[in-house]
Amino acid sequence: MKRKIYLSLMVCFTLILASSKFNNAHSQTAGTLTFNVNPVSRTGYNGLDHYVAIWLENSTTTFVKTKLKRADSHGSNSHLLVWKGKSASNVVDATTGASLTSYSPLSITWNGTDVSGAIVPDGTYKVWVEFTWNHGATGTGTTTTSLQFTKGPAADSQTLAATGFFTGVSLTWTPAGGVGVQTVENNTGINVYPNPSNGLVNIDMKQALNGSIIVENTIGAVVYEEKVNTSNAEVKTIDLSKFANGTYFVNVQSKNNTESQKFKIILNK
Repeated sequence: MKRKIYLSLMVCFTLILASSKFNNAHSQTAGTLTFNVNPVSRTGYNGLDHYVAIWLENSTTTFVKTKLKRADSHGSNSHLLVWKGKSASNVVDATTGASLTSYSPLSITWNGTDVSGAIVPDGTYKVWVEFTWNHGATGTGTTTTSLQFTKGPAADSQTLAATGFFTGVSLTWTPAGGVGVQTVENNTGINVYPNPSNGLVNIDMKQALNGSIIVENTIGAVVYEEKVNTSNAEVKTIDLSKFANGTYFVNVQSKNNTESQKFKIILNK
């Protein structure tokens, strides 16, 4: 009898674990991805004419959705070969048009859905860019780059170092509901906004404060520090625009560190 009870409990426990893993593996967080890239100007067979495709893949390199395709049928078939091989030329919900005749920054947004309109499971994804400028020979004068991020309930912000082909490569994933001010320790009625920020960050102090504003990066290094001594409520604006896009933590603390709040902020310039 005891053995039967033990086996029953083990079966129930296994089913609970399996159910939990299944639910976690199939979480589908809604949100918005913003991706920016600036192809470096090059002169090809047709002058400044160039073709560009931007698309997403999941962690198994499976195509998810095209977000931008600027090329005529010849360019799509003869030059954007990586994109064509991955997407089978699928452009559902994509911005499309003729080849580009001048160089300027490009930006796309993605709402977390696939070509069927369904929200994809949370996990690791990559944004891919293919850029070709030499229209005189099939498959030449082409380069690609990609940037990885995590889609889920937490915000994610990534940047890529400039190369000879691309600059200004960055992305921000913002889960539905936005990246709210995250407060730890004592709640002293302080708000930090906007979030994400283009570099100017407002710190709304609802009461007098004698202390410091300290900004740290994700490895804990202090990148900004300022002493604050106010006698009344005040909105303090700090300028973080000289720092790279990414995640930072704004600490607002009293002089003796008896009261402190920490806020997660995303820079996306």
